This record gives sequence, structure tokens and C-alpha cells, in this order.
Amino acid sequence: DTILSELLTEQELQEIAEEDLIGDPVLIGEAAPSPLLHLSSWKTFQSLGQIAALKKHSGYDLRKAETIIEWGGGYGNFAKCVWRLRQKPQTYILIDTPYFCVLKWLYLSSIFPWEHPTAGECDSIKLLTGKDDEIIPGKINILPCARLKNFSFRGEVFVALFSLSESARIAQELVLARDWFECPNIILGYQTEDPRYTDAPWLGDQLRATRAGVYTDIRAGFAHIAFV
Repeated sequence: DTILSELLTEQELQEIAEEDLIGDPVLIGEAAPSPLLHLSSWKTFQSLGQIAALKKHSGYDLRKAETIIEWGGGYGNFAKCVWRLRQKPQTYILIDTPYFCVLKWLYLSSIFPWEHPTAGECDSIKLLTGKDDEIIPGKINILPCARLKNFSFRGEVFVALFSLSESARIAQELVLARDWFECPNIILGYQTEDPRYTDAPWLGDQLRATRAGVYTDIRAGFAHIAFV
């Protein structure tokens, strides 16, 4: 937990890493590298580690980002960690398939407070399904990928931790056509030697080609996490 201690105080780590009951997460327990993480899950520990590694190796601090665009994101764990760590008002945009958008909405709406329950939705979360829906600043906006063509936005940082590299080539080309949503900062996880994802190395090459300059690449086994 050394890298985490560089990002958070012990109290902050204990509060942010502790899991919520929804989903019956498997806790690290006695296997945790620190007693502060006994009530955390490996997934949350991994997400916090990625945020801390980004700051350590590139100097970029996600806690201070104003607009984050994440491709994929599973059930929303990485977004949860970033949202709890944020140090200023933040707009978060999650792009995924309809099924996973609903899963994200259910999970995130269950762990963040409903200050105005009569409004019918969690104060921090917006699921963009209506034809007149728009990105709402200061919220976590969940956008089904099929509706992406109806929206035009740009961000401060684009995040895709193995989600875009595992997507179809057409999805990768869509993101490239929109120039990574014009984000000057990019966090891209991608495989290099996995036969299941033959386009993943190509995606890494495209990142280097389109974002020449400051580039940090951390190799982890048969995969890379690149920070631009």
C-alpha cells in the first residue's frame, strides 16, 4: 500500500476503500497488504492503485480533473473511486452498452445518496435515455453507446482500462475519429500478447501516433497501461 499512502492519509484510505454492501463484494480480509484494506475488495484496491500510479508516474491527479470520459468501466467501480476522491466539482461521462449502463446506474445509485428522493433519481447520477437528455455538469452521466452519435462533448481526460482494447475495431475507430473526445490526457490499458484481442496492440500504436509527446507506459505482464 506504499503507493496509496502517497495519495491518501490512513483515514482517507480506510473510508474510501471500504466496500458497500450492495453486490455482496468479496472482501480482501486478512490477505490485505494493509489492515486499512481488510474491508476493501481487490477491485477497489486495484482502482485506487491505478489512480495513485497515474499520479506517481505522470504527475496527473484525477482528483482535480473537471471532466472525465470513461469508455466501459464495468459496474462503475473505477468511477466510484474517482468520484469519492474528487477535490472539486466534476463531470463524469460513462459510455457503455445498454446492459452495462443499467448495471452502472443500479450500482452507483445504490451507493451514493438520494438527497431528493421524490425526484426519482439519485442526485449524483444521470442515465441518459431520453431523446432530449443532455450531459449534466457536476454529475456522473451514463450514456449508452448507441446514443453517442447524438452527443458532442469533450473532456479533460479519457479513461479506457482494457475496455476499448476489448471492444470491436469499429468502436476503436469511432473513438479515434473523435480524437479521444479531444481529451489532452489519456489513460489507456491494452493487451499486447492476448490472441483474443488482436486489435489491442494496434490501439496502443494509435495512441502513440496521435498523442506524441509526454508518454508514460507501464508494462504489467502481457499488458500495458499508458498515460498521456
